[in-house]
Amino acid sequence: MEMALHFYKPMDSKANAFFSTEAVGDKQTKVKWGFSGRMSYPMNVMLLFVNMDGVLGKQLQEGLDNLKTTLETK
Repeated sequence: MEMALHFYKPMDSKANAFFSTEAVGDKQTKVKWGFSGRMSYPMNVMLLFVNMDGVLGKQLQEGLDNLKTTLETK
């Protein structure tokens, strides 16, 4: 699954993100996520100090929970 992210705070930027799944057992699925984007200086340096879990954590967890529900009902 691919998606486009648009951040408004702490700075306006866009990124591409993905979730990929892989069956590792009858009732287990491995999920990977990641994202990529470009950011110019000095914002790219400042990003080193941003806690992305704090920025995206709640939304990513919600997405993983929804994905789990979908996979378990199929």
